[in-house]
Amino acid sequence: MNQSQTKRLLWQQRFEAQRASGLSITAWCQQEGITSSTYYYWRQHSEIKKDVTAFIALPALVTETQERSQATTLAIHTPGGYRIDLYTTAHVALLPTILAALV
Repeated sequence: MNQSQTKRLLWQQRFEAQRASGLSITAWCQQEGITSSTYYYWRQHSEIKKDVTAFIALPALVTETQERSQATTLAIHTPGGYRIDLYTTAHVALLPTILAALV
């Protein structure tokens, strides 16, 4: 993980901690020793990244009918609201490609 990714992850965790704290942003920032302007900068910076959606073309490994009849091998729900259902080990092998597009 490079420094930029590490910072984004750190700020994602901070945003979640602030929301969970029940404190106002100003109060939480004071408590954490972070300036409000820094908090808002990173929130805006993170939101810009969230708005960019990448399209990933994946091979069709099963038909829709087969998909409905199969149990899900792995289901992933991301904090950003994505849901990824993988039905076969072949789908699971595509996971690194899928996750790379979400970061």
